[in-house]
This record gives sequence, structure tokens and C-alpha cells, in this order.
Amino acid sequence: MLRATGIDIGATGTRWVSVGQYWGAAQKEDAAPLGGTAIANLGADRLTFRRIGVPHVGREIQGQVVREELGFSLPFSLEDATWDWLESDEMASVIVAFNEDIIALRQKVGDSATIDAAPLSILRALLENRQTEALVFDFGATHTTVCGIKDRALEWIKVSLRGGDDLTKRIALANMQDLEMAEEHKRTVGCEDYTCRQWLRELVDSLALSSRPLFSQVFICGGGAALPGITEALKEYCGKEVKLFPMPDSLSPYSDVLAYGAALAGKPRRPKVELCPPVQKSSNIKLIYAVWLALLLLLGTADLELRHATLTRLQTQHQAVISEALQQEAPELANMELSNIPAEVEKRLSRSQRIGISSPNNYIETMAAIDKAISSLTNLEIRTIEFRPDNSGQNTVVMLTGLAESAQQVESFRSACDKVLTKAELIDSRAGANSTTRFTIEGQLRQQ
Repeated sequence: MLRATGIDIGATGTRWVSVGQYWGAAQKEDAAPLGGTAIANLGADRLTFRRIGVPHVGREIQGQVVREELGFSLPFSLEDATWDWLESDEMASVIVAFNEDIIALRQKVGDSATIDAAPLSILRALLENRQTEALVFDFGATHTTVCGIKDRALEWIKVSLRGGDDLTKRIALANMQDLEMAEEHKRTVGCEDYTCRQWLRELVDSLALSSRPLFSQVFICGGGAALPGITEALKEYCGKEVKLFPMPDSLSPYSDVLAYGAALAGKPRRPKVELCPPVQKSSNIKLIYAVWLALLLLLGTADLELRHATLTRLQTQHQAVISEALQQEAPELANMELSNIPAEVEKRLSRSQRIGISSPNNYIETMAAIDKAISSLTNLEIRTIEFRPDNSGQNTVVMLTGLAESAQQVESFRSACDKVLTKAELIDSRAGANSTTRFTIEGQLRQQ
């Protein structure tokens, strides 16, 4: 069975969870299996998150928009970072990570593992339970991650350095205890302790929830979710019922959420990013490689000499064949210099091609193909079709203007035109009346 394994390297240990890529229940693992797909989480405290508006076009153009926006908004150079994004309803959820953090994680998990982002693991685990909206608190030892999830996408992410270790230190200072006693006090008394409640209150206040979208439910996970009384205290501060993060029976919401969510990235059609680390190049060349290089150069030189002799012989034969063919098929070219014949033949072919492109039959077949593309798109109208030569005079430009129900329908029509025209591009798109979209698509007439 093909299985994907999620790897979560936390401050208190490493967790492995595997899931079947197409079927098969989730299960804990003692280590990453040798076979199958491995996905490792980069912690939220090592990531920068951005929401950027992007056009509903190809991923390459979206990438240009995202890069430009990141260049303006990030306080560091993009040369030092790696980034990827997910697009939903013309909004890109962008994850940015420092190259050095990716390389450090890669050294721990191996070169074959894919690097993903911890907040996306929370999103995938929630979606796997058929939930599309929630406020999720992930209480870790070194930091707490809070994710706002709306409409199956990450709406926002907040990372606070108020983790379990920080709470233990506060309790130790307030009660004049050592860290070991404070940790035990935290685990047994929990939110009945004033310091603990104050710590949790400060965390919630830092989120400014009143200025953010409302959520219908609140889930908690991570080691801190086991704190006694935390669900009741959070309910008081957030104004919503608080529940443990929903997980399969074989897994724990206290330790396995991130590893489980990472494993789900190996299943088809799940939201995921791939943070590819930069390739480090070495300037040192080993002696054995230098010897092989010299040997290959010697063999290559001998091969070139042999090829040159063979090509010279073939060229002589080809010239004789071409001269005989010209005498029979194009006697007017037989008396031209051999070096001028290719240019003359190319000129004649180009003229023949232009005639073929601008033939009435080609216009009619193109119009029929465009009509066929429209027939599958309800309520899309073509207002004008213009045929004109391009600036070089070598090709014919086809310009289509019309009205569509939405930008998505325009892109579907453009994709259909790409099969009829050469380089079909959307050169203008704007809002029309009654929530419609006016568009202009331009491409080149193909030779039939």
C-alpha cells in the first residue's frame, strides 16, 4: 500500500504519522518508513504569512504578482528566502521561509522529504474531518499558533512566543518555585491558578479577535490543550464553545495533529506548498572527475573528427542529389548559386504559407472552431470578430470581443481559443453591467 508519512519535529520530541495515499487509516509510526512519501513540517514560528490578491490567470503570472508584492512588504531580501502559495477566490495565501531554516530542517529529515508548513497541516487535518471553518489554537512548548480558517482556506495566522515553557517560568516566578515544581503545578492545577489564567488572557487579547471575522467553533490542540480547565477559560475569553481538535481514534489531539496534517499533504488534491531549499554548489572537483573529464574530451575530439569527415562526404552526395532534383522540379533555380537556393526556397515557402493562412477556407474553419468553443459556454456572447495583419505583415491577428458571466468563464473561453488560435491571450477584462465581464482576446490565425 502506498503511504505518506508526516514528520513533526517539536521541542519535546519528533512525531511520525502515516496515512494511505489513496486508502488506509492513519497510524502512528516509530520512525519515518524507508518507502513512500515523507513530508516534514516547518514550524509556524519560522514562517512569514501573507494574503495577496492575485488575478485568476495562470500560475506563472500569479507568481510574478506575488513576487512583486513580497518584494515591497517583506523586511528582508527574497534572495534569502523561499516561498510558495495557495490560491482561492483570487486570494493567494503565501508562505515564506528563510533558506537557512529550510536547510537546517532538511539536514534532520533527509533530502527525499518534502518541506511543508505547519499551519497548512492544521488546515488539512481540519478539512479531513469535513470542517471548513474554525478558530484553532495549537499550544506548543515554545510558541502558540492560532489559525483563522474560513471557506476551506487560511484566513490569517498568529504566532505568539507564549508557549508552555514560558508559562512554566511565569508560574515558577510567581510562586517562587523551581521549574520542575512549577511544571508539576501547571499540569495539576492548570487554569485554577491565577498566573495561568492571566497568561491565557494575554494570549487571547493579543489576537484582537473583535477586529477579525467571527468563527462558529473553536478547537484546541498541542500539549497545552491538556492543561486542566483550559477549555472553560478559553470559552469565557472567546465567547464560544471550545473543543478538542477532532482526530481519528488512533491519534491524539495533544501530540499528533501536525504530523497527521503533514501526512495528508501526500494525498491527492489536498492544499499544500513545497518549500524547496536552495541547492548548494561546490567548487571542488575531485581528481577522479577530472580524469573522466579529460577522457571524455579526448573521446569527444575523436568523435568530432570522424563526424566531420562523414558530414563532408554526405554534403557532397546531397549537393549532387539537390542539383538533379532542381533540374527536374525547378529548372529556374538550377542556374543559381547553391548558397542562394535555401533563401529563395524559404521565400517561396513563406509566400505559400501566407497565402494558406489568409485563404477564405481558413477564415471559415477558424470561425467554425470558435463557434464550437462558444456552444459549450452558456450565455457567453461574441460581439465582434476582427481579422487584421500583424506588424510584420507575416501573420493574421484575430481579435474577439464579447460578454461573459464571470472572469472564470472568460478564462475557459480563452483556453478553448488557445486550441484554435496561436498565442490566444486575454488583453482586456473589465466589469460590465449586471455582474458580467467584458473581455477582449487576441491571437494569431493558424495555417490549416
